[in-house]
Amino acid sequence: ADEGQEVWSGYSFMGDKYTNNEAEYTGILEGLRCAYAMGARSVVIQGDSLLVIKQLEGAWRVKAENLRPYHQKALNVLKQFDSFHLCHIAREQNSRADELANEAMDLRTSHLDL
Repeated sequence: ADEGQEVWSGYSFMGDKYTNNEAEYTGILEGLRCAYAMGARSVVIQGDSLLVIKQLEGAWRVKAENLRPYHQKALNVLKQFDSFHLCHIAREQNSRADELANEAMDLRTSHLDL
């Protein structure tokens, strides 16, 4: 796909008991799962959670116990790719992710098909 082109989108309703960072990790994991299934072996991961991006880069420790399983799973999934780039973006630049998250919350459902 062309650089910056959206090739897949989905959303997942997680309920009300999860943190924003848990949702961010879940979004990354689902995106990676679908990218790999579509044949991608090099990915750019953009996220507006500086905490999650810095944790995946290894720059910041994972102190929150609830995030450790997500972090470990994401690192394991990333190993399947030939290359990846992590990029923190401002929330204002991440309107598509907000749109999908709002759709999941409004519909209280998930849509993760390839």
